[in-house]
Amino acid sequence: MDITRVSIQTIYRNIVNLFITKGETLTLIDAGFKSEEGKQQVEDALRTMGYTLADVEQVVLTHHHPDHCGLVDAFPNATIVGHPYCNHFLQPTEAFFAYYEKFHLHLLAQHGIHGVDAMLQDFMKSDMEHFGTNPVTHFLAHGDEVPGMPGFVAHYTPGHCQSHLIFVNEQTGVGFGGDLILDTISPNPFVEPPLDLSLERESSILKYHASLAHTNELAIDALYTGHGEVVTDVRGRIAEILAEQRARAQKVQTFFVKGQRYTTVQIAKQLFGPVFFKQPALTLSETLAQLDYLVQQQALDIVYDNETYYYTLRAL
Repeated sequence: MDITRVSIQTIYRNIVNLFITKGETLTLIDAGFKSEEGKQQVEDALRTMGYTLADVEQVVLTHHHPDHCGLVDAFPNATIVGHPYCNHFLQPTEAFFAYYEKFHLHLLAQHGIHGVDAMLQDFMKSDMEHFGTNPVTHFLAHGDEVPGMPGFVAHYTPGHCQSHLIFVNEQTGVGFGGDLILDTISPNPFVEPPLDLSLERESSILKYHASLAHTNELAIDALYTGHGEVVTDVRGRIAEILAEQRARAQKVQTFFVKGQRYTTVQIAKQLFGPVFFKQPALTLSETLAQLDYLVQQQALDIVYDNETYYYTLRAL
């Protein structure tokens, strides 16, 4: 299989990768960030291969974040393939926005945050202009073969987000990993509404760890990632990510004083300082991940008092 990488600058101060492959079909793995420059880069790459944007037959999405699906509208004849959760963001409805607001108001209130309009806005619509609008029409579930890519199987790998899939051909050892495993940084475990659109938050970090454990069992020699370079030692990189995450959690644990209880916001402010107020969605997600991990490791206890969660050091 020939694989061509296109790397596009985003507004998030990073570069996102998409991949052009030609097997049974002309396929893009992810669509990249929505910008005129990015669209031109994809068009130029296709032209060098003898194709146009209209020749792309399918775009296979690893997940719904806007730096990965922003350009889905650029390919007029392509089928969009991915997890059904993507469509909440590619074609959001007023009902979903109302639910999304309710979920995050509930989340913020449970962690002692009330009446913070800017913070809610950061969780909600700040990225919506960067999404494409073509919906996923071919849905993939865990274990499905990827259409037009013989031998590639979709693996559901939530944690970074609820829609995350990786695509792996264990016969050839080639995989497309989205943001599950990156070469030099640990992906953020974002807090997102659950698949059933209930109000109960699921632990992103614990789901992420389960996804890493599943991926660790797959035969992958080259994992093409959404950011950075190809990962060739997948098991080694997974071990590094888990070690980095444990180190962050141990740092968070040092913020606790025996006999005192803390809200998530108090810990987030210690962990991130003024950045917490600039990027509350990201920093609160990361803080909750460390707290969830420490609770799971029985280092912390969590109590729900007066409609707010508090964390304390577990008594020995």
